[in-house]
Amino acid sequence: MKCENCNKEHDGSYGSGRFCNTICSHSFSAKMNNSQRKNNISKSLKRNKNRYSFKHLSNEVRKSMTIKAHETLKRKRELLYNKGLWNELPLSYKRRKILEE
Repeated sequence: MKCENCNKEHDGSYGSGRFCNTICSHSFSAKMNNSQRKNNISKSLKRNKNRYSFKHLSNEVRKSMTIKAHETLKRKRELLYNKGLWNELPLSYKRRKILEE
């Protein structure tokens, strides 16, 4: 008999006789699972490819969205810096506060 994984001749005493030992059995199973997993991931990525695409928007709209996002982020950082608790502040903000005082 031939092993389905390594194609070596064997007496068929291991398991149902498809593989020569546990190593070949487990590696064959892992290969099959990996290929199925890769196919599933590939399908899902292809399906969600255009989910977050902004290509249909004009350059002005994209630019305004970016500016608004940066302004919102800036406001949140300033609020955290000015009114945040000391334990919640990132290390860079703590340094800046210490140097300002």
